[in-house]
Amino acid sequence: MGRPSARTVAIRDQILAALRTEWPLPISTRRVCELLGAHRYSETGYRIYAQMCALDRLGLVERIRRRDVVCRDVFWRFLGDPTDADLNAIVDAIDSPQPAPAVPTDSTDLLDADTEMMLSTLDSYINSLDAAEKRFVNAAASGNQDKETDAADDLAALVRQFVDFCNNWPAPAPTNNDRPK
Repeated sequence: MGRPSARTVAIRDQILAALRTEWPLPISTRRVCELLGAHRYSETGYRIYAQMCALDRLGLVERIRRRDVVCRDVFWRFLGDPTDADLNAIVDAIDSPQPAPAVPTDSTDLLDADTEMMLSTLDSYINSLDAAEKRFVNAAASGNQDKETDAADDLAALVRQFVDFCNNWPAPAPTNNDRPK
């Protein structure tokens, strides 16, 4: 793959300097661009983001993605200063990037099936959570400690399943070996 150009090294050094100024707090790609003098993300963002990803692969920065849907920014945190020998070893160890596998262009049916499966699963979880919550309220109102404990345990288990489902989505795509070749 070779060594990065002098321009690339200079950009990476500027990025690391910007991240050091905010350390230990993470900052967004947009904020890094501002610290490097860009007035708008569109001026340098596409170049900066690619270099930030390279620094992440080198282990110099950490990429942090927020899980909420509202925030689409990617945040970065400086991890520390490696020695020149560490950097040279990392650069020498990196293989040339492999091209991404081709994705079929007509995947609308697969997406619709996945979306439908997720929505039906979420709907069933919502119905189950509603029923478990009603059972818990009735058990708590009855004054029976055993019923209340059982209902609380069932509700907690259902919530745990729901959280696990959400954390592990999207599910791995099913392999279909019956397709004609």
